[in-house]
Amino acid sequence: MLPPETNWGEYTLDQSSNVRLSVYHVTRKEVMVLVIQFQQTGKHAVKWNGQNNNGSKLKGLYFIKLQSGNKSTAKQLIVF
Repeated sequence: MLPPETNWGEYTLDQSSNVRLSVYHVTRKEVMVLVIQFQQTGKHAVKWNGQNNNGSKLKGLYFIKLQSGNKSTAKQLIVF
């Protein structure tokens, strides 16, 4: 049984571009790719079930990094 998905949040693109939204462990190792696609300008939302690429449940301190075109931003995330 998979854990329920949680709304991570919304993000807004000011221009259409290739987007990559990934989860990283504090050691900077990428553990999950949530989005990797071209997206249009505007608001977007993403859901995540707290698992890594192998399907294992994560716990601890992580970062979610959004890359869009030549812009990049990250937010801290505590998973429990």
